[in-house]
Amino acid sequence: MQRERDATEHTVLLSTASEHRRKGYEVAIEAPVGFLPGVRADLIATKQDDKRVVEAKTRSTLQNDPSAETLACAVEAEPGWSFDLVLVPEQVRVDTPEYAQPIWIGQYRNEPSTQVHRVQP
Repeated sequence: MQRERDATEHTVLLSTASEHRRKGYEVAIEAPVGFLPGVRADLIATKQDDKRVVEAKTRSTLQNDPSAETLACAVEAEPGWSFDLVLVPEQVRVDTPEYAQPIWIGQYRNEPSTQVHRVQP
């Protein structure tokens, strides 16, 4: 079963697919891996005798789902195939602390005001 893909992973996956297409590969996204029944790869890229399984994952995805390591071992054991891992940067959400107090910075060269929070522990 496929997990819900992180938005950043999806964006990087599409970019990786475009890059492989520019290099002359035929690309299939979220495609079945023919020699592994029931397994789907983020991306399969093929060009003549070069066949690649590409996974785009964040570190947290890799920590929570060991299937990429299992897939990598299976792909590397298959003659004519290689495995590529694209490490995707994490989307870090930083919440403003409750005790932060807004500071208003006035206009500078007719630019709109910007609200800045001063953090006081």
